[in-house]
Amino acid sequence: MEFCRGCEVSCCSRYYIPLSIVDVFIISMHGWKDFYYIEQRDGECNGCFRVRGKYYTLKMKKRIQGGCVFLKEGGEYACGIHEYKPSVCAAYPFTREDGKIVMMENRECPKGRTPTEKDMMEAESALDDYEYEWGLHNRIVNKWNNSLLSKYGWPGLFVAYGLAQMLIWSAAAKLNKIERD
Repeated sequence: MEFCRGCEVSCCSRYYIPLSIVDVFIISMHGWKDFYYIEQRDGECNGCFRVRGKYYTLKMKKRIQGGCVFLKEGGEYACGIHEYKPSVCAAYPFTREDGKIVMMENRECPKGRTPTEKDMMEAESALDDYEYEWGLHNRIVNKWNNSLLSKYGWPGLFVAYGLAQMLIWSAAAKLNKIERD
């Protein structure tokens, strides 16, 4: 997002990035491996999948010294996978409240930084993508959670299941059999 260019603050080094199966699929399709981990949660959460009664979520790995695994070297605070970074990163620091696009209250952005009209248009597009991708993720999670795989599988199997679902969805989309909501 143009709004973030030249920023001296690195939100990429502070937060743990939640990933949807869509994010994992897109990043994996570009050749990246070993960039996510599965975290067990204390209870149910938005986007969590169940395995044997326990809840799990997908998150982006961090470097040992901190920061997202895709954060470019040299203190530049630039994303190494900018074209296909996770939708939550693409939408940050914006969110939707009562149908309006606003900047998050708890954001790392420097004080006084004000978005332009172009920034708001980019934010709207990024938020549309975010909402669509997480909606797709949640549909896959619901299918998984209602399957025997959830009852008898293991956490890593969810990723294989989700990626297979994404391949089917991707093939159907290319055949124009799926419309975007």
